[in-house]
Amino acid sequence: MRGHASEPGRTRRSTGRGRPAAPLVAALAALCLLAPAVARAGDPELEWRTFETPHFRVNFPDYLERVARRIARKLEEAHRVLVPLLEYEPTEIAEVVVSDDSDSANGSCQVLPSNILRFYAMPPADFSPLQEYDDWLKLLVTHEYTHLLHLDHIGGLASVVNAIFGKTWSPNHMSPYFVIEGYTTYQESRGRREGRRGGRVGSTLWEMYLRTAALEDELLTVSEAIHVPHRFPHGEFHYLYGGYFFDYLARHHGEEVFGPIADDYGSDLLPFGFSRTLFEATGEDLLQIWDGMTAELTARFEARADEVRAEGLVEGTRVVTDAETVRAPRFSPDGRRLGYYAYDGYDPPALYALDLQTDERERLRVVPGQAMMSWAPDGRSFVYHRVEIYRAFYGFYDLFAQTPDGEELRLTEGLRAREPDLNPAGDRVACVLSAHGGAFLATMNPDGTGTEIVLSGDEESQIFAPRWSPDGRTIAFSAWLPGGRRDLFAFEPATKRLRRLTDDDAYDSSPVFSPDGKTLFFSSDRTGIANVYAMDPESGRTWRVTNVLGGAFQPDVSADGTKLAFVGFVSHGYDLRTLELDPEAWVEVEASAPVEVDGLHGTVEPAEDPAPGAPRSRPYDPWQTAAPRAWWIEANTGGNQPVLTFSAMGADVAYHHALSAALDVGLYDGDLGYALGYGYHGWYPSLALGHWYRSQPRSDLRIDGDQSPWLQRTYGARAEVSVPFPHGDWGQWYTLNYRVEYSEPDGGEFEFPLDPNHVGPQFPDVGLLSGFTLSWYFSNVRGGTYAVGATYGVGLGTDVHLSHPAFGSDFEVLEVRAGASGYVRMPYARSHSIAARLAGGMGRSDFRSRGIFFLGGFPEQDFFRGIFYGEAMGGTPLRGYEPYSIYGSRYAQLNFEYRLPVYDIDWGLWALPAFLRRITVTAFCDVGAASWQEMTWDDVKVGTGAELFLGMSLGWYLEFNLRIGYGYGFMDPGGHDFYVVLGSPF
Repeated sequence: MRGHASEPGRTRRSTGRGRPAAPLVAALAALCLLAPAVARAGDPELEWRTFETPHFRVNFPDYLERVARRIARKLEEAHRVLVPLLEYEPTEIAEVVVSDDSDSANGSCQVLPSNILRFYAMPPADFSPLQEYDDWLKLLVTHEYTHLLHLDHIGGLASVVNAIFGKTWSPNHMSPYFVIEGYTTYQESRGRREGRRGGRVGSTLWEMYLRTAALEDELLTVSEAIHVPHRFPHGEFHYLYGGYFFDYLARHHGEEVFGPIADDYGSDLLPFGFSRTLFEATGEDLLQIWDGMTAELTARFEARADEVRAEGLVEGTRVVTDAETVRAPRFSPDGRRLGYYAYDGYDPPALYALDLQTDERERLRVVPGQAMMSWAPDGRSFVYHRVEIYRAFYGFYDLFAQTPDGEELRLTEGLRAREPDLNPAGDRVACVLSAHGGAFLATMNPDGTGTEIVLSGDEESQIFAPRWSPDGRTIAFSAWLPGGRRDLFAFEPATKRLRRLTDDDAYDSSPVFSPDGKTLFFSSDRTGIANVYAMDPESGRTWRVTNVLGGAFQPDVSADGTKLAFVGFVSHGYDLRTLELDPEAWVEVEASAPVEVDGLHGTVEPAEDPAPGAPRSRPYDPWQTAAPRAWWIEANTGGNQPVLTFSAMGADVAYHHALSAALDVGLYDGDLGYALGYGYHGWYPSLALGHWYRSQPRSDLRIDGDQSPWLQRTYGARAEVSVPFPHGDWGQWYTLNYRVEYSEPDGGEFEFPLDPNHVGPQFPDVGLLSGFTLSWYFSNVRGGTYAVGATYGVGLGTDVHLSHPAFGSDFEVLEVRAGASGYVRMPYARSHSIAARLAGGMGRSDFRSRGIFFLGGFPEQDFFRGIFYGEAMGGTPLRGYEPYSIYGSRYAQLNFEYRLPVYDIDWGLWALPAFLRRITVTAFCDVGAASWQEMTWDDVKVGTGAELFLGMSLGWYLEFNLRIGYGYGFMDPGGHDFYVVLGSPF
């Protein structure tokens, strides 16, 4: 029992093992340590700076100051336009972070617990849904700032709660996702409504997505649009349907309803009432508006299809039909094979070669993300671009070569080079280089040396898809110029002669010469539908070659000039097509004559000061934003008593520093616990520190053979350094952790009644336990959109823990763990896969609760926490046996699973916040053993069975798998094991 030292009739037994706690606790408190930060800061060599405008504080690496000032100017312009339109103005200055560590055009918005906008200084790539813009920065800024104004629009009870806890509740955050993204996508497309090219609503690709879906009766229901079904274009559905939804809403009810909608829903006490909000603002509920929108789209697209059919369809022959993303077809020099990039949702993305005579397909190279290739004259090797990690901090495109024997050679490193094209002689590569928001034309030797930027334009101009002429003298390319034009140009590197081949409102892209150099094929959307066109580059005469219902992109011509290859589209994704070339069947269209120009110049002159009125920048101060802005209360009913946890977290906007604190209060006896933390990511490796205290009841003190409750007080700290080594398609991670934990009974000593007739007491281990853990992990594991878990690659990992008096410990502990996982897709059914995991470990300890490994099935789970907090039962259990029923100081385990999706349900009722997704089945065999001595065959336990995964969504955002399983353990203590948990496969 617990007692006080001053009570009579009790004998005190000192722990006798540890050092006094007070000096340790004082040292730990001085450290003020904690858990890892929420994200890595990036390159520690960057010098960050800051300046302020009336409504924004802009933070950026010093080399991006000009881009940051352009963004600041456009943000202030967006503020002037959008605040009156949305009828809301934020009360706090918004933090803005500008970075350039990725070759992906993107941004993000955060309003909880404070307003933060993040922008990548990289314009959209060629053939991107974002590719149509009059100003890419304006499009990006408008999209993200609309997010901020929408989500920060908070009223009603939520504003009261936020006044107490800090900004922790935004009702508009609980809108359907297509509403959140559609609202912003509509606003980004304002330029198009003003007669300019900009935004996705009405863009060529998005019109194509909806047109093909309408013609094939595949338009989404409102429930599907909220929850997103398993089909192309996946996550883009939110933006696609949401943008057109708000476009329909504005045209039928006026933009003036947007403000009241955000205000009403942003003040709602209960979520999921968006349909009611719409009805109050428009007189129509969500289903009525959705049905009206889809009916209007269907009628419009059917009429357009009738016009196309009346002209005569020229759609080619589909030669690759089983991939949903296909890019950049390239005929081999002999014309027999067609190289291309593809991703089918099952296998990893890769470069392929299709034999046009036998239809046999060869996977040339697995790549991380999209890639583009160009054959060498030998027809066996090629150059290509793909994403690779540079200096551990940057995800940039670089050029690579594959030799005839399949070896990969890296040609550039951190150059941000893409879209390579080898000249006919194979001795020079043309490509695009990116930097600071611009894209330039460059050439280099095929080994990556001798790089030369041969053409650049205005500060914001972009060059895409260069292709050599057959004589190797001219490079044709597509260029976007400030003001919104996307036209074709021809450039001669030797003479510096530059000609503009097109000058119109169309989106002209992907030029390629015919083998005789007399014709230039390209893709253009001049009719509203992308088709392949042919041009005489000398006279400018132009003909339409294809006439499709979907789209025709990225053409290439065979070496004999008789066959065209291009990317096509149907409702479930892109395909690859070929077409026999017949100039007599081409339709001549209006065109302009080529003209010589003295450079790439747009119609918009950049301002001398990109942010007039903004003060000079100053060094970045991370502590200006690092402090926690809000705190939370969480109730946890697990353990010995209900516990309330009060927590707060903070991080500066550049992720250099992270702070956290938590306080636990037991509701029965008032026991307290706390944790403090700090993470620093301005170094490489990163550092994490932590300190905690907890008080918890225990019952492992034995008096006269009986369990006796006691209160354990524990003080702890840890320090951890981690070093990642990421690569484009694989990565490895090293972590070194030092942990020290001191435990003692309440009052510092065990107390129990003194009775000479009692059996001697058995004391739990208390004292100082400290030591190091070294961990390593490698992985090139990948999954697929339609697969069950991972389907490709291996993962390897090990960790070693050592506690020893040399490290300040009262105990000696040695624990070693290692594991390997592997995944293979079955060749006869691309949705079927096999997964296997082998793991083992051994331990030795004189601290009785360490050095022990437990095997068994799934433990009990709190379903509410599992759903609400996303806590899934993963890992690798030994199914067919009770949890923790098999244990020892060493173990080994093998898990083998056969996985297959059964049915994509993708069904929900109206706009209700529930959706059924997918049924999958797994058959498994688990083999495991644990022992205190050398393991023998008698220790081996085997369990087999099957599991059914039912994918579901609740509350529009909470995604989980209901894991229903049965296992049978063949050896003692096994048996029948039925379980229902929330989980995911390993």
